[in-house]
Amino acid sequence: MASGAAEVHVLIRSKHAHRYPREVHVHHVPDTADIGKVLTVARPLAAAGLAAVIAVQERALISAAVLRSYYGIPGPDLGVVTGFADKLMMKRRLRARGLPVADFRPVAALAELPAALRALGAAGVFKPAVSAGARNTWVVPTPAAAQALLADPAARALEHSGAGMLLERRVTMDAELHCDAIVEDGRAVAFSASQYFAPLLAEMGGFIGSRTLADHDPRLPRLHGLHDDAVRALGLRSGVTHLEVFDTATGPVIGEITCRPAGGGVPGAVLLKHGWSLWAGLVATALGDPAVPAAPARPDARTAGWCGLPGRNGRITAMTDVREIAAVPGVENVEVHHRVGDVVSEKQTSTFNAAVVTFRVADEAAVDTLLGRLRSIYRIEVEPVAAAAVGIAG
Repeated sequence: MASGAAEVHVLIRSKHAHRYPREVHVHHVPDTADIGKVLTVARPLAAAGLAAVIAVQERALISAAVLRSYYGIPGPDLGVVTGFADKLMMKRRLRARGLPVADFRPVAALAELPAALRALGAAGVFKPAVSAGARNTWVVPTPAAAQALLADPAARALEHSGAGMLLERRVTMDAELHCDAIVEDGRAVAFSASQYFAPLLAEMGGFIGSRTLADHDPRLPRLHGLHDDAVRALGLRSGVTHLEVFDTATGPVIGEITCRPAGGGVPGAVLLKHGWSLWAGLVATALGDPAVPAAPARPDARTAGWCGLPGRNGRITAMTDVREIAAVPGVENVEVHHRVGDVVSEKQTSTFNAAVVTFRVADEAAVDTLLGRLRSIYRIEVEPVAAAAVGIAG
C-alpha cells in the first residue's frame, strides 16, 4: 500500500499475503477499510518516512487518502478521494458541474426504499455508496420488488453495516462502456475506451468482459472529453482512473468513476492495445515520475480485450485445462484464480472469476468468434462443502 524509493511496504489482509514476493514487506490488517487499524500499522512506517501511499483496492482508497492527509504525503487527499470512493458525493459533485449522471436518491434506511423508488418514478438500482464489483447491488423494477427487498438478508446486512446507500435510475442503454486513463495535471495523458460484451448487471455470473473500441470509433473524442470533465469536477490532479459510462440514445451518461486501476483483465487488455501500463502509471504518478514513455508505442490496430471465466462456490472437482483455454486463437494470457481441489466461498461480483483471459484479435467481429469458442470449451464442476471457509483454501 505504501511505496518508498528503496522499500515497498504492503498493508493487506492475511489471505492475500502470498501474492507478494519476499522482497516486499507485508503487514497484516484485518480490513484495509478500517482507518484506525491502518493508521496503527502505518504509524512506524510513516515515522521512518514515506515517499508515497498507493491504494490498489477500492476498499483502501479512503484509508490511503487519510494517511496522505494525516502525514502530509503528496497525492490525492481525503477531500478529493471521497468524491471518487463515495458514490453519493461523486454524483452530487458531477451533477453540480452539469455532467450527465443518472437520477438518484440517498437511502438512509432500508425502510425508505419503496418511497425512494416512487420518488424516482422509474426502475432503480439499489447499491451501497462505497463498494466495487457490483457487490450488494440489486435491480429494483417495481415498488413490490422494493418492498420484498426489505426482508432480504443481504440487504438487511448492508443496512446494519452502517454503509451509505443509494437508489439510482436504471438507465436504458445501447451499450455499457468503460474508460481507463493515466492522469497528469488534471487531464488524461494516456486514454483507452472499451465496451463491455453486455451491460454488467445483465451478465452477473456469466462471461463478463470487454473489448477495446476501434481507433476510428466516433465515440472516442466525446468519451475522452467526458472523462477529463469528470476528473476536473472531482479535483484529481494525477493518478489512474476507471470511468463507467452508459451509452444511450441521447448521449453518454456517467455511471461512476474511481481513482485506481480497473479490476478483471482490463489492465492487461489496455497494455496489449496501447503499450502502456495502468499499474506502472499508478506508481509513477504517486512518485512524481513521468507516467508514460516519452514516445509511447504506436497503438495496435487489432482489438484487445479480456473475459472472465465464471467461478462457482464449493469444492472444484473438474475444470477445463488451462492449456486448452490458452490454445484458443487470439488468447494471449490466462490468469488462473481457482484450481481443481480449491474450496471457494465468495460473494457474487463482477470479478468472481475462476480465470481471466486476455486476448488480441484482428477486429471487433473476431471477438464474437473467440467468445463463442471460450463458452463452448469452458467447464467448471463443484461439489457442495458444508461451512466452507471464506476465500480460497487448497
